[in-house]
Amino acid sequence: MVYYVLHGYAKAERDVPETGELISFRKLYGGIQYYDSFRSRVLKKIEKRYGMEPQLLIEAAIPLGGIRMNLGDVSVKIYALPRIPIIITIWAGDEEFPPSANIFFDSSILNYLNAEETTVLCELVLKRLSDVLRIKGKK
Repeated sequence: MVYYVLHGYAKAERDVPETGELISFRKLYGGIQYYDSFRSRVLKKIEKRYGMEPQLLIEAAIPLGGIRMNLGDVSVKIYALPRIPIIITIWAGDEEFPPSANIFFDSSILNYLNAEETTVLCELVLKRLSDVLRIKGKK
């Protein structure tokens, strides 16, 4: 998995700095076609793990260099790779509404990865977040 993502990342023709413009997964190359897979492989896992306890996302992200953002109820920016920040955003669930999650990307990601590679990268980030919580004793 790691090799697959790094192979795509290494194909970039030029180094593009962050733009500050956030885009959704659907704006990635192949994002519309690949969205259902991304939703089931990434977003649903975030909702299940952090949706009722969104503060756990902050707790897991900070040791990985995560930075709090002001989106949704809880959001963090994590550099998945040196030039690829991802912004994980959660709207917490309650008795009435289920939790909801989304991930936003700096538009510079368009120079580096396609939708499938980005999905794998997000899965790797989720694994790292889970590992932090496991180490802290918070399965």
